Amino acid sequence: MKNTFTFNIRNVELFGQYWTRKKQKASFFWCMVWANITGRYEEAVVPYFLKNKYAVVSFDQFGHGKSHGKRGHCPSYEALLESLESVIEKAKTLFPRGSSISLWS
Repeated sequence: MKNTFTFNIRNVELFGQYWTRKKQKASFFWCMVWANITGRYEEAVVPYFLKNKYAVVSFDQFGHGKSHGKRGHCPSYEALLESLESVIEKAKTLFPRGSSISLWS
């Protein structure tokens, strides 16, 4: 099942998504960088992880996909770290018992 969420970092609204299944063995945090957006791999990659009992959490970086902000511009390195921390905390709230795996693409 697909769900969406938004969160704010330094007055910029960022867009996130997560996909779940009834029983999962772990959660998978997918951090998109550069020009990638979460929707780009929704049909090709997410089903593989769901089939293998992983929940998937991801978000669009500043200015990409459905996140707000100037295209390709991150306010600062600290803002980037804050966005990662926020999504990791969101994943921990959503999946408190699952272990996390990170992938940077």
